[in-house]
Amino acid sequence: MIIVDTGAFLALFNQRDTYHAQAQIAFNNVSEPLISTYPVVTETCYMLTQFASDTASFNFLKCSNLQ
Repeated sequence: MIIVDTGAFLALFNQRDTYHAQAQIAFNNVSEPLISTYPVVTETCYMLTQFASDTASFNFLKCSNLQ
């Protein structure tokens, strides 16, 4: 199980992020389950809206499978 923090999500969902391509590769190669916390989800949505777009924030939530 891998714990994911805001920085990784920002790189993955913000196409202008310096580490976007590396994040895509890393997330595509992970075979273990990923977990995070609600505060990370909240912070990621806020930062994506501020630094990328509302669409990036929406796409993050759509992919997050909150349970």
